[in-house]
Amino acid sequence: MVDKPSLKKYKKLPACDYCKAKRVLCHPQQGASCPRCIEKGVVCVTTPATRRKRRTRAQLEQERVVTTPGNSSESAEGFGSPNKANHQSSNSLERWKWTSTKDSNPIISLNMATPGLDLPPSLVRELFQDFRLLPQFYYPLLPLNDLETSLNNCSWNLHALLPLDRVLAQCIIATSSRISTSSHLVNLEGYDLPKISMLAPLRTRYLDCREVGRRRENICEKLKAEAVRSAQYEEDSEKGANIYSTAYIHHLRELSEDAIHEDTIHDDGLVGANTIVYSALLMGLALCAATTGKSIPFTYNDELLLCGEDRTSLEQILNVLSIDSVVATPIYAVLRPMCIHVIHLAREISETLTGAFARRHSLNEIKLCDQLKNLDLLHSAVASGVGQMHRLRDTVDEDTYQKMRFCAYPLIHAWGSLVLLVFNELKRRRELIRLTEVDPVTGSSRPSSRFDLLYLRVRSMTSQAALEVAESLEEVPTLTRLTHMNFDDLKKWSWFLLEDADVNDLSAAQRTWALERFRDGLSLAGFSLHIFYYLDTANR
Repeated sequence: MVDKPSLKKYKKLPACDYCKAKRVLCHPQQGASCPRCIEKGVVCVTTPATRRKRRTRAQLEQERVVTTPGNSSESAEGFGSPNKANHQSSNSLERWKWTSTKDSNPIISLNMATPGLDLPPSLVRELFQDFRLLPQFYYPLLPLNDLETSLNNCSWNLHALLPLDRVLAQCIIATSSRISTSSHLVNLEGYDLPKISMLAPLRTRYLDCREVGRRRENICEKLKAEAVRSAQYEEDSEKGANIYSTAYIHHLRELSEDAIHEDTIHDDGLVGANTIVYSALLMGLALCAATTGKSIPFTYNDELLLCGEDRTSLEQILNVLSIDSVVATPIYAVLRPMCIHVIHLAREISETLTGAFARRHSLNEIKLCDQLKNLDLLHSAVASGVGQMHRLRDTVDEDTYQKMRFCAYPLIHAWGSLVLLVFNELKRRRELIRLTEVDPVTGSSRPSSRFDLLYLRVRSMTSQAALEVAESLEEVPTLTRLTHMNFDDLKKWSWFLLEDADVNDLSAAQRTWALERFRDGLSLAGFSLHIFYYLDTANR
């Protein structure tokens, strides 16, 4: 009699981290990425999770008795008992561990938070002064002076502030800690720190600050985790969430609808300073959302309320900034219309090419060609503005020249970020076409001549953008523009040069030169961030 083969029960593989975070059904593959991660273009990582042993009824009853309010054991131990408080906080914080959807590295782990973290008043005052050096200092409606007055009245003691003020203060402190050189945050003993001025131009070549970022990483992450913990656990959690961009824009919209900006745009065409600040703010938010695959957190009507309507075309901007113009116009004179054009391009690219909806549908080649034309015009306008800036250097004072550089630097990186965004999406679609469109006779992929022409054109544009962004890193306006401009990622540029740049677009010497500039930029950005891994990869 033949024994029946033993049937081993099939055990389904666990879902990957990305599908878990999105709360969608995962189809894990043995030794390969799941289909959804391939479609999204993210690294498929599965973090093993050990299941906790199921507790018995007796254990559940015992825990319920211990945690009952007014229990005698709790009263005897005391309300402020350190052991009990630490145990309860660790259990509650364990449930709030956030992880990235891109990889398995934690973005914010509230386990790192130290409830009631005491900071010396001198350090709090110093970090508030450092915050004035960051781009975030120019955010409209930020009540920094009022907050400093409140802190000064309570001797710079964070615990004496109102709950919502304390949350905002902790967010400011966590942000400023990335550029501080205070001995409370970073131990610089035995490290020769180059002389760095936060308000002066900085040559990036051969300036390696990675050790500073490594030494500050742990305490900066703790300060960030404590700020997030405070925002989550304050009693008024709805208002505590106002630190996020969507709620911030909602607040701006309500103020604008109350006619707070009624006189910012006059009948004679003069534009108030508020609209320029708002246009730069919205440009940064739009680029950050588009380059990270998120939805832009404001509508076109919000943009009109905050920035006003501007009918200046890119062609008109190019004529104003060209070398043939009668009057030499600095680039900051056309900053508002250029920011608005960047916002419109970011919105169009997100909605028709790189957004969640557009990625699930076929490529709209007509709209893509129109976007590429506008990107070319934007590049010409930015390049003319940079050329005008160099021509005016000997005829204007140093403050005016630096003002032009402060405006030109983010515009160069804004144009480059959009070009790189389009290229990465076309690269993803091209790989999908090669996998799906297979010739039934030969078994090889059938080339799409039209799509390949678009791909080659965008790759050439991206190569040019890589050179110009690398050139802008020769001398950055200030250190904080390199470390805290949230829509630009130098690592992505390095990967493009290492993996995708072609000899038909860039020579070996050009690629080497650009990679060295990005390496120097990352080395300097290491002043704030721990980025040894990326630099070691780039050096190889």
